[in-house]
Amino acid sequence: MQQHEQWQAIGIGWDVRGWQGKAQAVAVVGWSSGRPLDWLGISPLFRLSSRCEPNLRTLLAPALPESPLLERVLAHPCVTLGIDAPLTFPAAFVDLLRAGQGPRHIPEREIDNPYAYRDCDRWLYRQ
Repeated sequence: MQQHEQWQAIGIGWDVRGWQGKAQAVAVVGWSSGRPLDWLGISPLFRLSSRCEPNLRTLLAPALPESPLLERVLAHPCVTLGIDAPLTFPAAFVDLLRAGQGPRHIPEREIDNPYAYRDCDRWLYRQ
C-alpha cells in the first residue's frame, strides 16, 4: 500500500487560543468517502516553542507523537488546515487604541481581562 492510499484527505483542526498561548490544541483526522473518519490524533493542550519558527511538523507533533504516522500525514497530497482563531479584537482593546482609555480596575481572573478576551469568549467560558 502506498503511504497515501488509506485516506483521500487529511483534516487538521487547530485551536490557537491566542498566539503563543499555553492552551493550544490540534486534532488530525483521515477521511475517505463512504467511511467513518479515522481520528489519527488529538493533542493535549500545548504551547508552540518560541525558540524556532513553527511549521506543520511542530504543530502536529503533540497530536501525532508516533513518527511513522506523522510522516504519513506530512507526505499526504491532500491536507486541509482549519484554524479556530479570534478574527476580531476585544472591544475594550479597540477602545483603548482609539481613545486611550481602558478599564479602571485589574480583573482577578484571566477570563475577565477585557483586553485579552471578547464577550463571546466569556460567554463560552460560562457555559
